[in-house]
Amino acid sequence: MRQSDDNMRLTSCFWYENWVFFEQRCIVLYSLPDVLTKRKVQIMTVQETINLVQRDFDTYNNHSSDPEWLYKATAVITEDCEIIDIPSGIVLRGPEGYRQFLLQWSTAFPDSRADIANLFATEDQAVVEFTVRGTHAGPLSGASGEIAPTHRKLDLRICQLFRIKDGKFAKVVTYYDAMSMMQQLGLMQ
Repeated sequence: MRQSDDNMRLTSCFWYENWVFFEQRCIVLYSLPDVLTKRKVQIMTVQETINLVQRDFDTYNNHSSDPEWLYKATAVITEDCEIIDIPSGIVLRGPEGYRQFLLQWSTAFPDSRADIANLFATEDQAVVEFTVRGTHAGPLSGASGEIAPTHRKLDLRICQLFRIKDGKFAKVVTYYDAMSMMQQLGLMQ
């Protein structure tokens, strides 16, 4: 349920030590350091966090039909976002890093899609369990080099953690079983 913007205004606040207290719920939160720098921090509802993550997955799933998909995907990434692929050890940064991360998967698996199984969220974090399915029809970049297309099917369960700041992704951490992926691609026994 969404309240009107008039109901979301901050009526008063005060701070004691490192705590900020409010008389009513608001969409904009001021912490002591933010008050001193006059910086607003956007607080999202749990539903807004869920919607942001769901839109990100929908955008990826439209990568083969929407020419604007990369622009849409990177528009919700903070400039200092950290993108971490745990199995490969690759760490990327910002919208360009997220672009590289997404292109790695969409180039290697052009027919891929990511189907969400579970999504848990708070106002500033989300955890998503999903399955990526696709055919390895393009080069796959990794920490140890490029893997030529095997033309084999992939059905891989993945877990991603998102940290959200000011309505955008500030951190994306990806976990998956790399050995299972290599076995499915016929690269390991």
